[in-house]
Amino acid sequence: METVPSTKWLVAGLGNPGPQYEHTRHNIGFMVIDQLAQEFEALVARTECRSLIGHTALGGDTIELAKPQTYMNLSGEALSCLLAKPDRSIEKLIVISDDAALPLARVRIRPKGSHGGHNGLRSIIERLGTQEFIR
Repeated sequence: METVPSTKWLVAGLGNPGPQYEHTRHNIGFMVIDQLAQEFEALVARTECRSLIGHTALGGDTIELAKPQTYMNLSGEALSCLLAKPDRSIEKLIVISDDAALPLARVRIRPKGSHGGHNGLRSIIERLGTQEFIR
């Protein structure tokens, strides 16, 4: 029986580190990562590339959960470092962030696009040199 190779996804939630930002709308990315970690019993605590990282599996795929600790406006620094690893690719990156243009609790998934004025997304696009990632 052949084994199907698993796909490795990197799911990065944007936010700002520190208790003063913990429950703010701007930290919705961190909150989503925390919820996913709880649901999939993943510990997001290992440090790599100025990020907290955890691992889980879903449907045979490996899912890495990341919370960059660089502050929102420098998120691109952490993600470009994480994506420099040979087993990760921008095609398997999902970025979770707040969107002031949407009502609270409204979710929009985009396969690519501009930063729309969001400084965290701007940082990622500038560092990666592309808008071609899921958010």
